[in-house]
Amino acid sequence: MIKTMPSTTGLFWSTLFTFCAALSINLIYEYALTDHLSLSVTILAGAVLLITLFLLLIEVVQGICNP
Repeated sequence: MIKTMPSTTGLFWSTLFTFCAALSINLIYEYALTDHLSLSVTILAGAVLLITLFLLLIEVVQGICNP
Protein backbone atom coordinates (compact mmCIF):
# COMPACT_ATOMS: atom_id res chain seq x y z
CA MET A 1 0.00 0.00 0.00
CA ILE A 2 1.32 3.40 -0.96
CA LYS A 3 1.17 5.94 1.82
CA THR A 4 0.90 9.62 1.01
CA MET A 5 1.31 12.56 3.33
CA PRO A 6 -1.97 13.43 5.08
CA SER A 7 -1.42 17.11 4.35
CA THR A 8 -1.38 16.58 0.58
CA THR A 9 -4.36 14.23 0.69
CA GLY A 10 -6.30 16.70 2.84
CA LEU A 11 -5.33 19.53 0.51
CA PHE A 12 -6.59 17.49 -2.44
CA TRP A 13 -10.00 16.80 -0.88
CA SER A 14 -10.52 20.37 0.33
CA THR A 15 -9.51 21.76 -3.05
CA LEU A 16 -11.78 19.30 -4.84
CA PHE A 17 -14.68 20.37 -2.61
CA THR A 18 -13.93 24.05 -3.26
CA PHE A 19 -13.73 23.49 -7.01
CA CYS A 20 -17.01 21.54 -7.07
CA ALA A 21 -18.75 24.22 -4.99
CA ALA A 22 -17.50 27.05 -7.20
CA LEU A 23 -18.40 25.17 -10.36
CA SER A 24 -21.87 24.28 -9.12
CA ILE A 25 -22.55 27.90 -8.15
CA ASN A 26 -21.58 28.94 -11.66
CA LEU A 27 -23.75 26.23 -13.24
CA ILE A 28 -26.80 26.64 -10.99
CA TYR A 29 -27.07 30.41 -11.02
CA GLU A 30 -25.67 30.79 -14.55
CA TYR A 31 -25.86 34.47 -15.43
CA ALA A 32 -27.32 35.82 -12.20
CA LEU A 33 -24.14 35.40 -10.15
CA THR A 34 -21.65 34.59 -12.89
CA ASP A 35 -19.45 37.61 -13.03
CA HIS A 36 -15.72 37.88 -13.44
CA LEU A 37 -15.07 37.18 -9.75
CA SER A 38 -16.93 33.87 -9.59
CA LEU A 39 -15.41 32.72 -12.87
CA SER A 40 -11.93 33.56 -11.60
CA VAL A 41 -12.55 31.69 -8.36
CA THR A 42 -13.55 28.61 -10.37
CA ILE A 43 -10.51 28.89 -12.62
CA LEU A 44 -8.15 29.41 -9.67
CA ALA A 45 -9.68 26.49 -7.76
CA GLY A 46 -9.23 24.31 -10.84
CA ALA A 47 -5.60 25.39 -11.18
CA VAL A 48 -4.88 24.67 -7.52
CA LEU A 49 -6.62 21.30 -7.89
CA LEU A 50 -4.37 20.48 -10.85
CA ILE A 51 -1.24 21.47 -8.91
CA THR A 52 -2.40 19.37 -5.95
CA LEU A 53 -2.93 16.39 -8.24
CA PHE A 54 0.64 16.78 -9.52
CA LEU A 55 1.95 16.92 -5.93
CA LEU A 56 -0.04 13.79 -5.07
CA LEU A 57 1.31 12.05 -8.18
CA ILE A 58 4.88 12.97 -7.24
CA GLU A 59 4.37 11.51 -3.76
CA VAL A 60 2.97 8.29 -5.20
CA VAL A 61 5.88 7.95 -7.63
CA GLN A 62 8.37 8.61 -4.83
CA GLY A 63 6.61 6.00 -2.70
CA ILE A 64 6.94 3.45 -5.50
CA CYS A 65 10.57 4.25 -6.30
CA ASN A 66 11.73 4.55 -2.68
CA PRO A 67 9.88 1.88 -0.69
